[in-house]
Amino acid sequence: MTIYADCNATTPVAKEVLNGMLPFFSEVFANPSATHKAASKPKQAVAKARRQVANLIGAKPSEIIFTSGGTESDNMALGGAVPYMANNPSDTILVSAVEHPAILEQIPNLKQRGYQVKIIPVQPDGSINLKSYSQMLQEYNVLLVSVMWANNETGVIYPIEQLAKLAHDAGALLHTDAVQAVGKVVVEVSNVDLLSLSSHKIYGPKGIGALYVKQGLRLNPISWGGGQEAGIRSGTLNVAGIVGLGIASQMAGDNLEKNNKYILQLRALIETQLTSAFPTALVNGASQERLPNTINIAFKNLESEMLLMFLDKAGIYVSAGSACSSADHKASHVLSAMKLPKQWLYGVLRISLSYFNTQEDINHIVETIIASVKKLSR
Repeated sequence: MTIYADCNATTPVAKEVLNGMLPFFSEVFANPSATHKAASKPKQAVAKARRQVANLIGAKPSEIIFTSGGTESDNMALGGAVPYMANNPSDTILVSAVEHPAILEQIPNLKQRGYQVKIIPVQPDGSINLKSYSQMLQEYNVLLVSVMWANNETGVIYPIEQLAKLAHDAGALLHTDAVQAVGKVVVEVSNVDLLSLSSHKIYGPKGIGALYVKQGLRLNPISWGGGQEAGIRSGTLNVAGIVGLGIASQMAGDNLEKNNKYILQLRALIETQLTSAFPTALVNGASQERLPNTINIAFKNLESEMLLMFLDKAGIYVSAGSACSSADHKASHVLSAMKLPKQWLYGVLRISLSYFNTQEDINHIVETIIASVKKLSR
């Protein structure tokens, strides 16, 4: 028996998505940028998918730029928007301490290009430190703020509408990495300027994503060529992937409420049983609004690396909330920013569920974790 519960890393491709993609690998293969009749069907398919993605987040189709995924969208947002806004070397970019590496790893490059980058701290419960954020907006000449919609490790959801209003009042743009939030909670772009999303988190294919760019906002191109995607991202379109993202977006919107109700019940069972069995275990971010599918639980004085080995052997696939390495035992930057005490910092599991998980799965996950933790504790 194998149980997959690492859906914040990736999801399987839904059968409906796969079936919808298949014709575009062989039967309908023409380049949608061509001018002949064979290009009409793929061109129409791309337009339909663009509408489906836009509908999911309350955008206009013209505001959707297809990319290779969340990382490229994040890079395009920061690298593309900032050059048009910069006025002097003191211009500042704010990013939260708990962002995905697709944002944080851009910091050295941004600094090299002359920008200041300041880190917005978070509270021990994972929430944004709003007082610090407001002070930073007043203290610096902020061009752009980048705060994720929901955290990929803890599932904590951030008050994007409030953060955007504060940024706009200070004359800054707001970008949000919504890769983990889209398809899991209601995401609406009316208050943001840039938003990243990815297909393989919502039962679509890997290698395709999108960046929402608010109408009227200019971006610096990241590639030059045939002028596809409003000239921002030239290159032949991945039609099959785009179609898959479109179908996945449609399904996510149609089934959001039903899926969330079901998944929340599963999450509650896991958290209740594990914290009952281990009273010293901590559910990180539990006091905040979180993604319905995400559990980040820390066991005192344990090594998650060993715990993952036990679970993997039992056919249960989850991940470590802390990015532990057997070489240097480096802790998760998210949990470190939340100041999780050292006794819990290295014994973390992230369980991220989906609608294909069953009650039987949950029982087996809980039983195996309890047995494994007890064995390791001995």
